[in-house]
Amino acid sequence: MSIRTFIAVLVLLASSSAFAQLLTEKKFFTLPQYTTAGGKTIKNVRVGYETYGKLNAAGDNAIFVAHFFSGTSHAAGRYKADEKAAGYWDAIIGPGKAIDTDKYFVVSADTLANLNVKSPMVGTTGPATVNPDTGKPYGSSFPVVSMKDSVRVHKALVDSLGLAQPLTLLAHDWGGAAAWSLAAQKPHLLRRLLIVNSPHPATFLRELRDNPAQQAASAYMNFLCRSDAAEQLARNDFERLWPFFTNMGGAAWLTDALRAQYRALWQRGLEGPLNYYRASPLKPAQTPADAINTLVFAPELVTVKLPTTVLWGEADTALPLLHEVLGAAVVHPGDRQGRAAAGRPARRPQRTAVSGRRRSGTRGPGLAASALRGACRRARRLAAGRPTPPHRSRGRRRG
Repeated sequence: MSIRTFIAVLVLLASSSAFAQLLTEKKFFTLPQYTTAGGKTIKNVRVGYETYGKLNAAGDNAIFVAHFFSGTSHAAGRYKADEKAAGYWDAIIGPGKAIDTDKYFVVSADTLANLNVKSPMVGTTGPATVNPDTGKPYGSSFPVVSMKDSVRVHKALVDSLGLAQPLTLLAHDWGGAAAWSLAAQKPHLLRRLLIVNSPHPATFLRELRDNPAQQAASAYMNFLCRSDAAEQLARNDFERLWPFFTNMGGAAWLTDALRAQYRALWQRGLEGPLNYYRASPLKPAQTPADAINTLVFAPELVTVKLPTTVLWGEADTALPLLHEVLGAAVVHPGDRQGRAAAGRPARRPQRTAVSGRRRSGTRGPGLAASALRGACRRARRLAAGRPTPPHRSRGRRRG
């Protein structure tokens, strides 16, 4: 079962559970100006964000959600009670759910140059934003921004909300690209890391450079970097985009109604997210001069020394078995010292495989991780046509 199928099944779980409906609102955070990692200045940088639950007096019950490539900050809930569509992780975020907003304060924020920049419910700065110096949309003149830039802006948002640090970071897909780097380079900001289908950058670099299977699986990246990629992707009702779903387990969850939602989203523009691929050196080499051939990550920039859980959909054809080759990229510092003194190796992070057949790993970093695994178990039961046990009363372990 692919990670997309897994998430779709979680949505079904939410519709069958007697949880209180979560209503939310879009909020906006603004910086008067921001200088990108590339040295360009952007005025009046704004990102949309949402919060669920209440921050406790100590400010230490926060979970930050870093969304997937085409996602937004709308992770859970509905803007109006009669809205049909809820946030993409509404099945697991909310009162009494896996990530219980009666206990946790959850924050989700848009990335810069978000795919949905034209939506009034996103409002994040990007190529479609009006340049205050010209009075016209930035368009192709918008500075190239990287994950580092989104992390910096999100850090400013976290500071403005008064969140005590360290906090828990839950990241999926492209959100994980930022999460891995943040966990390695600024570990004092995080308590624990939860990753859903996002490869560690050093592992991904090695596999892209040395593994023919990964090179073939990632060949699409070079197409997405072409100057005419947006035009090509939009042709014939986005016929080149649908296989990203249908090639992973058939995508039986992709109903006509969902197709219509994706179509409406893509019609707003694709250039913003495509610029992330263009800015990244992590793509299969096409010539000996390509940056990936000489790129080296210093260990101190990519080694994660935090409690880490990796949840992986094994049928994700774009990332074949990358969860099996983390190597020494993740170590637990608390274990490292004590176990090294005893002559034993440091423990590896828990890895949870979502395949419909098995789930490996025995140790996780706290209640948020174990609750997420419980939601995974319920999703697998439902996908297999088995009844899902009823949830127990709040405050006791569920799933």
